[in-house]
Amino acid sequence: MWSQSVLCLIVGVALASTNPGWKDGAEYIYNVRGRTFASLHEVDNQYSGILMKARLIIQPKSDGKLQAQISDAQYAQVHSHLQDGWNTEISDSELGYKLFGMSNYPFQIDMKDGVISDLIVNKEVPNWEANIIKSFVSQFQLNTNGHGALPSKVNSLPEDQGNSAVFKTMEETITGNTETLYDIHPIPEYVLQSKPWMARHLETKGDGEIIEVVKHKNYSNTIELPLYHYGFAEMGDWKPATNQMGNFFIRDSVSRAILTGKLKRFTVQNSYTVNEIIMSPTLNNEQKGSVVSMLNVTLETIQSQTKKIDEVSYPIKLGNLVYTYDSPFSGSNGARAKTPNQGGNTFDFGSEEYNRQHRSAMMKRMRRSIGGSEEGYSSSSSDSSEYKKFYKQDQPKMNAVPESPLLPLTTGYKGMSIKQHKEVNVIQSVQKIAQEIGNELETPERSLRKNTLIAKSLYSQSEQEPQYGAWSAFRDAVAESGTGPAFLTIQEWIYSKKVDNKEAARIVLTMTNAVRQPTLQYMQSFFDFIKKPEIQSKSPLNETALMGFTNLVRKVYVDKKQSSMQYPVESFGSFRTDKGKKFIKSSVIPYLTQQLQEAVSRADTYKIHAYIRALGNVGNPESIGAFEPYLEGKKQVSQFQRFMMVAATDKLAESYPEVAQSILFKIYQNAGESQEVRVAAVHQLMRTRPPTDMLQRMASYTNIDTQEHVNAAVKSSIESAANLKGEEYQYLRLSAKAAQPLLTKKNYGVQHGSNLLRSYFTEELKIWSKVATQSIGSDDEFYPKGFKYSIRVNINGLRHRFGYVQAMVSSIDELIHLGKLQTASYQQQKQKQEREGGEQKNQQFSSQKIAQILNIKADEREQLEGYFWMEGLSGYFQKFISFDNHSVERWPEEIRKFEDELKKGKNYHFTKLMNTKEIALSFPTEMGFPFLFTYDIPVLWKINGEVSGTASPQISMGNKLYKPDTVTFKTKNEFTLNSKIQSRLSFSTPFDHHQYSSGFDKNFQVHIPLNGKFQIDFKNGQVEAEIEPKESHEGARLFHYSTWPYTSMGDIKDFQPVSSQQNTHYIKQKNLHSFDKTLGKKETGMALRVQFKHERKSVNLSWLSHLLQKRDIISGLLSLWDDASIQRSEINVQYVPEQSSVRKYIVRIGYQQKYKSEFKGTSGANPESISDPLARRENLIDKIGEGYGKSNVDPKSRVMIFYKGGSTGQDGTPYEISLKAKSFIPNTNGLDLTYSMKNEPTADTQVELTFGKSRESSSKIKAELTFRRSDDRKKFLQEQPMYRECQREMREGNFQLPACANMTMNSNLLDRINVKVQHENIKPEVVDTIKSIYQAWRFNYFPSLHIEKGKGTGKENEIHLQARFDPDLRSANVSVKGKEQESTIDNIHVGELAKKIFVVHPVFHVRSRILGSVLGLHTYRPICVVDHTHSSTFNNKTYPTPIDKHWTVMLQYVPKEARHQERQLSVEEQLTSQTENYAVLVRKNSGSKKQKDIKITFSSPKTDFKVVDITMNPAQEQGYIGKKVRVTIDGKEVQVSDKQSHDINDDYVQIYGLPNGEVKFEIKGVFYTIYDGERVKLTVLDGKFRDSVRGLCGAFNDDKARDFLTSENCIAGDFQKFVRGYEIEGSEGEQQRQRFSRKSHECVPVITPLFANVISEWDTGRRDKYAGSGRSSGKYTRFQTRYVEQNGEICFTIRPMPVCSSKSRERDFIKKNVAVHCVQKSNVAQLWKNQIDKGSSPNFSHKKETKTVEMELPQSCSE
Repeated sequence: MWSQSVLCLIVGVALASTNPGWKDGAEYIYNVRGRTFASLHEVDNQYSGILMKARLIIQPKSDGKLQAQISDAQYAQVHSHLQDGWNTEISDSELGYKLFGMSNYPFQIDMKDGVISDLIVNKEVPNWEANIIKSFVSQFQLNTNGHGALPSKVNSLPEDQGNSAVFKTMEETITGNTETLYDIHPIPEYVLQSKPWMARHLETKGDGEIIEVVKHKNYSNTIELPLYHYGFAEMGDWKPATNQMGNFFIRDSVSRAILTGKLKRFTVQNSYTVNEIIMSPTLNNEQKGSVVSMLNVTLETIQSQTKKIDEVSYPIKLGNLVYTYDSPFSGSNGARAKTPNQGGNTFDFGSEEYNRQHRSAMMKRMRRSIGGSEEGYSSSSSDSSEYKKFYKQDQPKMNAVPESPLLPLTTGYKGMSIKQHKEVNVIQSVQKIAQEIGNELETPERSLRKNTLIAKSLYSQSEQEPQYGAWSAFRDAVAESGTGPAFLTIQEWIYSKKVDNKEAARIVLTMTNAVRQPTLQYMQSFFDFIKKPEIQSKSPLNETALMGFTNLVRKVYVDKKQSSMQYPVESFGSFRTDKGKKFIKSSVIPYLTQQLQEAVSRADTYKIHAYIRALGNVGNPESIGAFEPYLEGKKQVSQFQRFMMVAATDKLAESYPEVAQSILFKIYQNAGESQEVRVAAVHQLMRTRPPTDMLQRMASYTNIDTQEHVNAAVKSSIESAANLKGEEYQYLRLSAKAAQPLLTKKNYGVQHGSNLLRSYFTEELKIWSKVATQSIGSDDEFYPKGFKYSIRVNINGLRHRFGYVQAMVSSIDELIHLGKLQTASYQQQKQKQEREGGEQKNQQFSSQKIAQILNIKADEREQLEGYFWMEGLSGYFQKFISFDNHSVERWPEEIRKFEDELKKGKNYHFTKLMNTKEIALSFPTEMGFPFLFTYDIPVLWKINGEVSGTASPQISMGNKLYKPDTVTFKTKNEFTLNSKIQSRLSFSTPFDHHQYSSGFDKNFQVHIPLNGKFQIDFKNGQVEAEIEPKESHEGARLFHYSTWPYTSMGDIKDFQPVSSQQNTHYIKQKNLHSFDKTLGKKETGMALRVQFKHERKSVNLSWLSHLLQKRDIISGLLSLWDDASIQRSEINVQYVPEQSSVRKYIVRIGYQQKYKSEFKGTSGANPESISDPLARRENLIDKIGEGYGKSNVDPKSRVMIFYKGGSTGQDGTPYEISLKAKSFIPNTNGLDLTYSMKNEPTADTQVELTFGKSRESSSKIKAELTFRRSDDRKKFLQEQPMYRECQREMREGNFQLPACANMTMNSNLLDRINVKVQHENIKPEVVDTIKSIYQAWRFNYFPSLHIEKGKGTGKENEIHLQARFDPDLRSANVSVKGKEQESTIDNIHVGELAKKIFVVHPVFHVRSRILGSVLGLHTYRPICVVDHTHSSTFNNKTYPTPIDKHWTVMLQYVPKEARHQERQLSVEEQLTSQTENYAVLVRKNSGSKKQKDIKITFSSPKTDFKVVDITMNPAQEQGYIGKKVRVTIDGKEVQVSDKQSHDINDDYVQIYGLPNGEVKFEIKGVFYTIYDGERVKLTVLDGKFRDSVRGLCGAFNDDKARDFLTSENCIAGDFQKFVRGYEIEGSEGEQQRQRFSRKSHECVPVITPLFANVISEWDTGRRDKYAGSGRSSGKYTRFQTRYVEQNGEICFTIRPMPVCSSKSRERDFIKKNVAVHCVQKSNVAQLWKNQIDKGSSPNFSHKKETKTVEMELPQSCSE
């Protein structure tokens, strides 16, 4: 008996120690109180939510378990203002409590080591109720003994007799198995006096203490985290539902328990948890919204057990306290045990298997914590992955609806899908909403609200075929639902041709972006879909499906972070499975690679481009490996296609930056690679965050590299990266700053390309944006041949790419040439040129004859290729266009078809609804109710109308294009764009299918209903447009913007939008300002009603200006949509037809140009008095020679502009504006700096502006402007080093080499401006506006503003303004004199653009100055000079030029042409059919060693294809006193002077003298020369000469190394031989050309590209990173490319040869003849040599064998 008593005592003590909070035999009765509220608490105290109360009875059992039962569970709904926020006390008497509907079945709580380990319930308990039970029981989860504490520096575990502790542990509660920080400490009893309810039974304290336990959960470290999330792909390092996400989401959970007694034995008096979720509703808001959930259990009674709680019938173990996902389609949704998401077997969380895994995970965490870099345990670790799979849902089958947890429509009805409710018919509801959308498209903001409802409803449907309704709304909603059944439905629509090709493409694109659960079965089905012949044969469906699929492959399988953040992996498990990755590697990539190979073999340009982009979209190393044979030259493709391959590494740079960096740097550092390929590599390389040393190497190499486009890309990339702002770019910014000082000092223009990176932060909006503007330089034009523009935004940590557009052509000139070939006029010109070609060849100095003499070898251009790629609206808009020369050749037929359609009239109807951004985040709150945050940006596009048109004559006839005389077309249009930002924080209560929300909506709408008639009269140069507002329904809004903050309480089965439901309460500000007025009725005749309601009193213009200044214009305007404030506001603009006096608006714009060799002004009627527009324009031409009149020899020029508006009001009085200007700007010289410095350049202008109504006295403003050069400026120039350099050159007889050319240009700049303004009859409102601008200007420059009174003009209507630029033109002093005072501002910074505009040059107008700046030129235009002893090329290369007495080619226009026939034409044949030919020749004058003759020959349509021969010689004979030049045209002498111009074919060619005797010859819009008898300067006006010339002026391609390009297409090494090679007379030139033709060391051929090994085995994943770079062959031997140097050449082995490794030496060797490829010594050859010396092995296997050489090869190697 004694032994039994001892045994009982021992057992009792053991149970007490493992279960210290509960006394056997006692009964604990707890009051349970809870509340959950949704609100925009920082905006208003309006709350929506529920309160709950219940009784919880707990009876400890002798085995240590707890028996429990819940009774009297009730809830009350609240939707009102709460004065003190969510915690406001609300009396039960004020609430209408209702029964909760719980089953009240008993349940059992399993305890282990004092911690709750499991919960056992009746299997008939619904799962939603089981979760609420878990929430109740979670309040008693108290680990007071520190069991399972995680290693941490903060740990202080409980001692035997102590009641204090601090430690971290993993703990299971309703919201997850999370890391929890415990803080246990005693508190004084008086602390509870103000809250006695927290410890009503202090008698249980005994000899112990009152103990406070505070717990805080770290959701960033979890083992089990119930969660549904979607759409966080670019969330950076944040994870969904953790304690913080960016700066827009905070999740906090704090628990507090009051215990009495000791930690070894205590009573739980009170325990509560507050769960706060605080968010910025639209991500960037200053004010926050929240959902707060609090659950409180308070001990009411402790008593002996009078009636034991029944045992649990039909028990089922729930596994733990963590929220269990529901079974939405089970029909009963009974309580669920935790089961794996594969196999469906029940997993016993109390089993040995669970304990083994749990212990294993804990041990790993401990080992990692003790010796690792991080404290605690990361939920992403592999040791928890097996554990995690046991609580997730099964991934859905292809034809099954996903069992998505926690979402209202799938679990909102007692944990089941809402369609399980007998009153809900989802299909009928969807059809009804779709029909309503179709009827409500006139008010599109309603449509958008409903369309998101359709998509979410269809998400829970497997049958998705409408019986009736609005097809477009239903179609788009199906695509948005993103499920397997939706895919199968869309697939069937396409196969059955229910949707047409373009419609199908849009649906597939939407579907691809909306996928929720991309299972392996889904991806395999999609893969099969894109391979179907019926899909591949339809464009644009084929490329849309291909691009969409490959993008999806990257998101799911390649980018690990994106896959886990975009898709609900915490609900269904990872979709990035091993089977899926194997499927991509074994099926998808081989298929795409094969398709690319087949397209290349068929030369199918379109498919080549498409599959290059598709492989790039995949973005993993294996897919980029498909490009290897093409990039390394093993297989042949065009250079443009190789460029596309490099550009397609953009996704690889994001997913695998280290691999991309390796490949791209190797491409960049290959100096023998083509320019555009290297430039593309630089652009993509910057995306990989290159390290400092790499950027420094690139920067320093810009001082050596001969490819200027590459240098421009490197320089602009590093300079712009050095100015990036924000923490995200800190690493790149610092690296770029360290490299920036090493960059070349050269300036580059737009023709070189650039990579401009900009980042902007708008503090007011909490938005970061990054704008990348990239361009690819062009060799054959002044503007780039490719560009890319992208905007990425970061809204408080959530990133997304807003838009992206890229376009590229292989050659701009080839595109222009092919386009012209399709026109009838060009074909006629070409035919006539070919007829005249034979005659032209017979002329001694024609271009054809010169080509024949020089035997110029053709330089073939590749066939035209191009593409256009655009993405917008976060990927929901996509357009891929690929074209080549055949595409252009089809233009006439395509235009003919289009013309035929327009003649008949074409109706168009386009409606597209899409959700361009969707975010969903859901997890359980403390009360067990699912929280849900949704963020949607739906967009509606609607375009309806008809268009008809005709051209006379028809544009396309007989497969040719004609220029019509007139084009007329009529349109009836109705355009609607509507967008909405819809954000909602909510929670749902499944027991009564209600949802409680706080939300914020933004609505934007543009609605333009217009009819129009447009006529373009090409013959008379006039455009006329008639625009008529279309009658619209009453109240139709042209523009609408509104914001709605609200709270709501609604039934989930109500499918109306929340904002339209009865229980939605809008939050209204008290200080709301309103404006309602009809505008424009009198001023324009169009009445517009403008309504304005807003909290702000007025628009903050300074803020708007600041915003736009800090950003580029596009991203700046887009940011206006992202207002950070939460408030009720509304702006409406409505057209009011009944108050509008004008029904139609007519606009006429005319332009006509006439040339008059002699001007005699007429005294006809003033243009103001002529009503007919054509007659008025003729009058203007008669009066001044045009609206704009100018002569090259007369310093006077005139401008007249006249505008007359139609009836503008009820009085019918027209409004008129007249602008007249006269200028006096004498010519200056162009070749002599000394003359420029001695003679003062001037420019004077008079302007008169008159405006007003004809009947009234018009307002007039007169201004006199004078521009002069100051003495300070002159002195400054004379002190410059360049001036001294020029003086030295001039002493040698060279007056226009680069130093002198620049100084001559600068010497004519005018740095003093004086303006005198007189005005009369100016209206007060205009005066006020001018004064406001003036005051703002003064305020802006306040620190440097000086005001002197008494120094004014003394005249009321007169203002004097003076601008004095500093001599270096970097700053200016500006003074303004009014009547009484003078205001002066000193040291105003002058930017480059302002300098080009305001610092005038007498010869070069503003457009030329700006163009010169854009092109990076100091001389405004590209120039080539042949001077006394030296010449300077277009590429700015200066070299000695020993000109002989034989005519030598200075410049000949020989453009490259692509092959359009089987045989490439010779240059002579090409020029015979070329419609424009130009040649400039130079020779030494026979009568003087210093002087030269020049000859210019040309033919064109303007000369009727006759060759014109112009010769200019020094004027040395008697009778030419004062003249420097004698001019003959076709052998006949003509007289020229600075007073009279000799013209050919009107103003096509003009020859005239300059002030100092120089003669200027100009072919309009082509080029001009200035000649003074000793030298000639040629200035190009047309970009077509770039890379299209031969002669002494060089290649004109920005590459100085190629300037000595000879007629044999090789590069001469000696300047004398180069000059001789272009002599077209005498035997020396012919002999030199023959030597060049042998391609000896005298003339090196241009071989581009030189291929290299740029994609290694490691790059493609075929070899381990550390396996080495050469082929291995034994321990001490490897294979490597070798080289030998012979006869000025470097010869490389075609195949790798055996060499001994660095740590071994040769034991024996043999001699062997080895095939090699030899190249002349050059920078590129030296680069290969250096790489081999460093151990690399460039690939020459694709190169031709030049010869064999004898090499010593090791037979064996040893240490």
